[in-house]
Parts: sequence; structure tokens; C-alpha cells
Amino acid sequence: MGFFLYSEDFLAAYHAYSPTAPFSPAKCYLVCRSLELSLKAFLSSQGKTVRDIKKEIGHDLGSALDSAKDLGILNAVGISAEDEREIRKANEWYQFKRLEYFAIQNLQDVWNKDTPNLQALAAIAEQLIGHLEPICRASALQP
Repeated sequence: MGFFLYSEDFLAAYHAYSPTAPFSPAKCYLVCRSLELSLKAFLSSQGKTVRDIKKEIGHDLGSALDSAKDLGILNAVGISAEDEREIRKANEWYQFKRLEYFAIQNLQDVWNKDTPNLQALAAIAEQLIGHLEPICRASALQP
């Protein structure tokens, strides 16, 4: 349940933060972190241990999504092909720390508008939280 609660918190921080720049690495980081934690919450609800999640997934949204799909997340949440593309595009920034370490390539991608779609990612994060809450709560009650 911890992953789930943290996911909600990061998404709330995403919504509360109002940057002035057209692209904000901080805002992108917050929504990506929420996505990561929601996917990990699902994995945990399906019996994966925190140790296994850390070892197998790390901070890779693509691996988290693949593992969640293998364990049936699509039966609980309607993740479209477009949603998956957005998550994988965001992962190119998130997994490789482009949201934390400045590089000229990042600036070029911002100028070329080759950045993650934050509104789409937030909608996916909201959907995950909405659909996964009962699953995570039920698994938290299991002995």
C-alpha cells in the first residue's frame, strides 16, 4: 500500500506545482514518479516483494509496465497503445536521468518539442490510481 500512497502524493505535487516555463523537468519528474509508484503498487499487490521490484525494475517505467502487463494489469486498467507510447517516451527522460541532469540534448529536444506530454501522462496516472486503489487496498488486507 506504501507504493500506492506515495504515488498519490507525487501526483498531488504534480497538480500543485505551476511552473512558468513551457517544459518543466520537475513537473515531468513528479508525474513520472507517480506512474512508477502506481505500477510498483500493482506489482506488489500481485505478490512481488520490494526487494524483487528494486532488483528487477529499478526506476525503469518500461520494465515496470512490462512486468505489470505480464501480471495482468490490463485486466484492471485500460492502458491503450497510445498510453504505452507516452509512458515509454517519458521513460527516455526519466530512466536516463534527463530530468535531473542538464545536457544540451535536453534543451534541443525542448526546442524541437520532443518532450513527454505531461497532460497525457497525468491522465494515465489518474487512471492508474483510480483503478488500482481497490486492488492495492484488498492486497494490503491479505495476511
